[in-house]
Amino acid sequence: MNEDSPFQLVLETLTPLGLQTRLVNGSSTAQKYCYDSFWQSCDLVLTNKAGEVVEAYDRRTIMMPSSPISQYAFGSLGPGEAEILQSWQFEKPGKNEYQLRWGHTIFQELPPGTYQIVAQMECQRDSWADEDRKWYTEDGIWKGSLRSGQIKINLP
Repeated sequence: MNEDSPFQLVLETLTPLGLQTRLVNGSSTAQKYCYDSFWQSCDLVLTNKAGEVVEAYDRRTIMMPSSPISQYAFGSLGPGEAEILQSWQFEKPGKNEYQLRWGHTIFQELPPGTYQIVAQMECQRDSWADEDRKWYTEDGIWKGSLRSGQIKINLP
């Protein structure tokens, strides 16, 4: 858990060749949060064997939704409860390459090898809009930054 946060961001491997993130409430009281895979997402940082960060294609550059963040992006977790934020599998579109779709990003043309991966999330939103674009603010939403522990995955 980040020292100043009631939440912990957990990054896990899935079989076969998948990743999942969970938001866990590590406090003794219920906590409110906001998560949206487009507007307020949990992002991955992949580092290859050479120590270079692998750039992802961000689909938000061409895909801007017409609606703002909705009320459904807000939730609450009781003490010890967890919520799965994202869960995706690596795909193998070519003989010697992988790709991973992760929310609004796509990691493309990943060669086989070992990668270090960390998930991170910046939580800053506490307002949402209805279909008429009337804005509302949610009280007590946790704001801050989260970072998971580092994991290693091998793409054969």
